[in-house]
Amino acid sequence: AFANRHASADRLARESCEIEINRCGEPIGKQDQYAAAFGGLNFIQFNPDDSVHVEPIICKRETVEQLQLQSLVFYTGITRRAANVLAQQQSALAGEKKKRDITKKMVELAQSLRRELQENRATSFGEIIHEGWLLKKTLARGITSGAIDGWYEKARAAGAVGGKLLGAGAGGFLMFVAPPEKHEAIARALKLRRMDFRFETQGSKIIFVHE
Repeated sequence: AFANRHASADRLARESCEIEINRCGEPIGKQDQYAAAFGGLNFIQFNPDDSVHVEPIICKRETVEQLQLQSLVFYTGITRRAANVLAQQQSALAGEKKKRDITKKMVELAQSLRRELQENRATSFGEIIHEGWLLKKTLARGITSGAIDGWYEKARAAGAVGGKLLGAGAGGFLMFVAPPEKHEAIARALKLRRMDFRFETQGSKIIFVHE
């Protein structure tokens, strides 16, 4: 924008991946770049030929609002370098067929979640991401820890239907899905910093141009 050039969301995402993954050599995925560039509720498919397909999930506004009301996020206070955690996961996937089968099940869960949202059934969201988190924990050591598992179980005991650690693992932010009336009980049980957040619908955009 500073150079008076327009870049589409797809170009922003592709060039961000080129910089981070290829030029900087980070062993990371592409989901963050595409989510940030496009915004909204999408089903993002990463293909074997390195192409990426972004499909908006069409559902009622009430369904998205229900998801927003049910979701809550906490900061664990644990920082980590995502590249280290992801390198362990890649190594595990390369060497074990069982781990690759687990990732296939996780893909199937994502497809199930898309169908549920398209049919405006937000109630199963928590159950599906809970199942996905249980699978992800088995991929590699370092994804979770005793402290993280403890917080997760406390949240479940306080009324959370499901949840997951956002990002690579080992730290960062915990997301939960729970009936709104259970949110305060979950917050009291965890004693972690609760984050105020809203779903972003527009993605990356220019907010200021210096004349």
